[in-house]
Amino acid sequence: MNWSRNLLGTKFVDRLKVFKIVVLLFTLLGLNFACSTISYYSQSVGGHLSVWMKRRDMQSLINSASTKPKLKKRLRLVLKIRKFASQELGLPDNYSFKSYVNLKRKHVVWNVLAAPEFSVEPIKFCFPIVGCLSYKGYFAKKRAEKEALRLSYQGLDVTTGGVTAYSTLGWFSDPVLSTFVNWKEADLAGLIFHELAHQLIYLSGDTTFNESFASMIEIEGVKRWMKKQGTPKLSRKYFLAKKRDDEFMRLVLKTRDRLKILYKKKITIKQMRLDKQAVFKRMRKDYVEFKKRWMQYKGYDRFINTDLNNAKIAGASTYFEFIKSFQNLLKQQHNDLKKFYAEIFKFGKLSTDQRKLRLNKLKL
Repeated sequence: MNWSRNLLGTKFVDRLKVFKIVVLLFTLLGLNFACSTISYYSQSVGGHLSVWMKRRDMQSLINSASTKPKLKKRLRLVLKIRKFASQELGLPDNYSFKSYVNLKRKHVVWNVLAAPEFSVEPIKFCFPIVGCLSYKGYFAKKRAEKEALRLSYQGLDVTTGGVTAYSTLGWFSDPVLSTFVNWKEADLAGLIFHELAHQLIYLSGDTTFNESFASMIEIEGVKRWMKKQGTPKLSRKYFLAKKRDDEFMRLVLKTRDRLKILYKKKITIKQMRLDKQAVFKRMRKDYVEFKKRWMQYKGYDRFINTDLNNAKIAGASTYFEFIKSFQNLLKQQHNDLKKFYAEIFKFGKLSTDQRKLRLNKLKL
């Protein structure tokens, strides 16, 4: 979600100047775009600025006597992870994740995703500047719920969810947030690597490419981080969790494929709805078998037990669709990230269909 360019790109920013730029931007937008678009941009920019302008330099917090020891320890860890991201993973070296904001809430953004009743292709929401996305992000939960209700009245499958972090793609210097600063070390590192990967490459209108790439960098980055830190116990726990993620996502993708086949059938709407629910029932049954192997691990219970629909399946698929493809591409480059990134940048010259075709071939 990138809203406005950080024109200075440095640690010290004239906040009033940035605010004036945003106001000017909206004045110009108001001349050309619908009220709904202006309203969405307004809450996006306003919400982001309310977070961004609360930033405090991380090193200053570490040096401050008033900062609690527990927070100091976490911030030091973040700075180590941040340095590793740039020096070892080749991710952007800027001021992102070198400042801190205490949000005093569990989530920073609430995302809304929608899909047609008989399709697992997410609805695209297109806006000036940000391009097309397969979700809409809101900084207020009530506004997200209102939008979800509006979309559901249109007969769409809709899902909403709280988000603990997001990327402005380098347009602003993203801060570390209280919503994730106390995560386990591997998860914290993975999130930072994921969000910085979005700053490295972001293809407008191709959410699946962007999220799958960032997820792959997250996994590869944590693998390298853990190896360097020499923490085999933590590494085993993290990759056990990732193995479960992989197995669960195979179930999600299998369910998506079953739905795709179903939606191509020429049957009555009534029968289509019955068969759609049968697919979800089968998914829940398969999940029970997964849990037996996982010693009754409950990490995905909420996903399974709350309103399965096309939007939820499409949203989850977005993050995992091409992870294997990117991993295979990295292997082809002998695990050299510099060469790997050079290949990744070539995808930007392809159309969405061409990218998808090549990535599907890389899965094999």
